[in-house]
Amino acid sequence: PHPILVFFHGGGFVALDVDSLDYLCTRLCAWSSACVVSVEYRLAPENPFPAGLDDCLAATRWAFAHAREIDGDPAKIALAGTSAGACLAAVVSQRARDEGGPRIFGQVLFYPATNFPTSLPESHHTYGSGYGLTRAQMMWFWQQYLPDRSWANHPHVSPLQVRNAVGLPPSYLVVAECDILHDEGVAYADMLTRAEVDTTLQVYAGVNHGFLQFVGTLPQAQEAIQGACHWLKQHAVSVEPPGVCT
Repeated sequence: PHPILVFFHGGGFVALDVDSLDYLCTRLCAWSSACVVSVEYRLAPENPFPAGLDDCLAATRWAFAHAREIDGDPAKIALAGTSAGACLAAVVSQRARDEGGPRIFGQVLFYPATNFPTSLPESHHTYGSGYGLTRAQMMWFWQQYLPDRSWANHPHVSPLQVRNAVGLPPSYLVVAECDILHDEGVAYADMLTRAEVDTTLQVYAGVNHGFLQFVGTLPQAQEAIQGACHWLKQHAVSVEPPGVCT
């Protein structure tokens, strides 16, 4: 059986679908030898927080329960996502740890959103316009997803705010230099590292948010995907079977 990679597309919690990120999922499948389960979760504003998040957790548990039906290994489940989807992946990792599983052996977060912008980090000012994803667009996305701002600092909205990161899965983060989400991606990697979570951070210079869509044209895009797949294969091999103590 193959490792299973449950994937959540980006789109600011309000846009895109599984077809939009098929170019990435097919490469993740081919280059990591994993069975990729791409999730069509509910979108805001019709379905604000926590609807999409609940769907992502339910889909992850479905993948665990039905692993053998899709030639997958239920002991080897990882999560991945882009942008808002990476935010959902990070929160599903928290909830799986805290709410009875399944066990996640790794998470791959491509240019993740990790924190509701109650205060703006420097990258929001430096790259807030003229680099693709704008500060105004990101604020609008958050407003659609989270109309009740009293939840803004809850770790199920802002995974950077988790009080205890110990026990979260090994993590691989891809961050773009010219991206308003640069600083919160780096901060999330630093937070995991301080909690002694096995964490790899790759910052790609000179590229902006969403640069993976240029795979086949932009060398950094292919390098980023291949690096993530190599990391996944290495960590899948190291997963201990159930019942083995180390």
